[in-house]
Amino acid sequence: MHRGYFALWRRFEDHPFWKEPRVFSKAEAWIDILWQTQHEEEPKEIIFGMTVLTQHYGECLKSTRTWAKRWDWSEAKVRRFFKLLDKLGQLSAKNEIVTTRIKVINFEQYDPRRRANDAGATQERRTGDAQAATNKKVNTANTANTLESPNGDSSDLPPKISRCPHSKIISLYHQHCPELPRVKEWADPFKGYLRSRWLEKKERQNLSWWESFFKDHIKSSDFLMGRVNGFQANLGWIVRKSNFQKIINGQYVNRGPRTGSKLGDANARACQEAIEEMERENAEE
Repeated sequence: MHRGYFALWRRFEDHPFWKEPRVFSKAEAWIDILWQTQHEEEPKEIIFGMTVLTQHYGECLKSTRTWAKRWDWSEAKVRRFFKLLDKLGQLSAKNEIVTTRIKVINFEQYDPRRRANDAGATQERRTGDAQAATNKKVNTANTANTLESPNGDSSDLPPKISRCPHSKIISLYHQHCPELPRVKEWADPFKGYLRSRWLEKKERQNLSWWESFFKDHIKSSDFLMGRVNGFQANLGWIVRKSNFQKIINGQYVNRGPRTGSKLGDANARACQEAIEEMERENAEE
């Protein structure tokens, strides 16, 4: 029986009641997992000794020893608890040599921001259905113009709803940078990167901005287009936060004539870092 819910803020971890030394119950351990699970859309790189792992939305990278210490359990009990949660369909656990990667199943159900977005999308859909029923005799072209502005930025929709148009941005990438690797499958990590870049600034919530971005920052860069030493950027690499900031800040712009382009010291370092990062990603795959 559903009786609603209330928000249990993560700052409750700092409350003296929660900090009180004790052996955790299974319920407390589950709450702790939900608190420690990544709720940011942007993936994080976590360093374990000499190893770097990427933690995505709905995941948490901690060793069984760390969980055992937090809950005052044995490591064997932690592993048994993970198996129980796996059987209940609440999380999956995977060994990563240096740590354990757990993924909470349907974590968005515990994320009030995702729930709010889903509610907004549902309300938008219901409103659109009602509007369509009321105006079913209206010309189709006029209806399309009402629902979406000419540049595709959905500016006529309620301002609080600004969903990222992944497919349209990918189409612009293909249109203006046909020499670069095509997007064959747009997986969840890359969706998170692009969604974050779209939401970071209001000016980016416009397809015209992305068209200019691909033409002025990507296609015009000899390095990013693979005209310098064979390295080629791809859309997943481009929209990662660190790479995106370097592109926006002009670290990959051409220096010197377009033929035999000579890059400045800062640009050369940025380019070398890009090559090394791409090589690391290929090695991980």
